[in-house]
Amino acid sequence: MPPIELKRQHQTLRARVSRLREALAAPGDQRAALASAVGELLPELFQHESGEAARLGPLLEGRPASLRVRVEGEHLTLRSLARDLQLVLQNPNLYPYEHLARLSRGLADGLSAHIDFEEGAVLPPAV
Repeated sequence: MPPIELKRQHQTLRARVSRLREALAAPGDQRAALASAVGELLPELFQHESGEAARLGPLLEGRPASLRVRVEGEHLTLRSLARDLQLVLQNPNLYPYEHLARLSRGLADGLSAHIDFEEGAVLPPAV
């Protein structure tokens, strides 16, 4: 995948994160709105992550091994957090709204920081 396609995927993910942040900013216990926003983000994130190694491999060739380790570590963390969120969404009676909100904030913050990092450290500057 060309770097420009990766940048487009990042833009889509950023839009989903923005919607998630809007749901988090709503007053009170807005579980349905938050669950909907998370439900829209997770499939996009899993699809993006499933092909990330193949897309980034060529961009990381010849770069320091520490860069690859950081990228892979962040991807692992994001996938783990996304799976935790799936579990919370599937079991609303077991997890209070605050738990869903806390995990959602963590995913929004982590994914935003990761996209910023990838675009700054991995993608070519002209993209």
